[in-house]
Amino acid sequence: MSQQPKISLSTEELALSLVLCGYDEVAAGVLKSGLGEKSENDLQVVFETASHSLLSKELLLGINEENLAESLHPIFKQMMDLFVQSTKMIRCNKEANGAEEVLMLHRLPGDESLKHEVKHDVVHEFSILKESEIQPAITSFLKVLAWGEIETAHIPLTEELFNRLVEETKTEDELAFLCESFHIHHHQEMLKIFLSDFNDYGRRFANISESLISLKEYSQIQEAHLILPIHKRLWVVYNENEDINEPPSLVLKRMNQDQWIDHLEHLLQKGKLSL
Repeated sequence: MSQQPKISLSTEELALSLVLCGYDEVAAGVLKSGLGEKSENDLQVVFETASHSLLSKELLLGINEENLAESLHPIFKQMMDLFVQSTKMIRCNKEANGAEEVLMLHRLPGDESLKHEVKHDVVHEFSILKESEIQPAITSFLKVLAWGEIETAHIPLTEELFNRLVEETKTEDELAFLCESFHIHHHQEMLKIFLSDFNDYGRRFANISESLISLKEYSQIQEAHLILPIHKRLWVVYNENEDINEPPSLVLKRMNQDQWIDHLEHLLQKGKLSL
């Protein structure tokens, strides 16, 4: 699988491929997410068009009425099976030009992962990554560019403090009041920089999460990091307490590029985000 090229599919092509593999429920979810509700007549037109494009890409070999799954190129069929049957995934979300973009990395046997990147809910790109390619893929997707000399920071947070900081605090006066209320005057100047970056980024975060997946149940998020990459700076919010049974110990960190790479590599290899 490691030698396979990148495969780019439209929502319609992905849905048809999943139907041919017998994953009707997953296909319905893909269609609804990308195209909304469709009538039976609409679906017939959608799948007819998708079949022609899959044929042109040589991913569909023809329709085998006796065994629909054999209609797909065997390596492509295997990729679809791996996609649906994955039980552990790293998911990265960000907003770009007003639309959500998603990067998902599904664990495969050995040292490989299935990369699934969704752009604007309509383009799905699949490829196989080696373990050494995962960190660069996440860093590139999130556009982390915190190179150079950067004053770093480590600011402990309570859930209440964090919620008030990101939900209610928008001005320097509001920040000063917050710092006074929580007795964190020594962090006020650094939080002022964070607040400015947070406002410039649209008062939102990108994020990384690890999920355990079940087709019959909701995905269970095991761990999440909130990421704010902006102006060649990087802020990360996460739980430092590695024991998920213990109360969270939130921290806001300002990192440079080298610290980010070390941090992410640690999470991927030994920590909570390991595939």
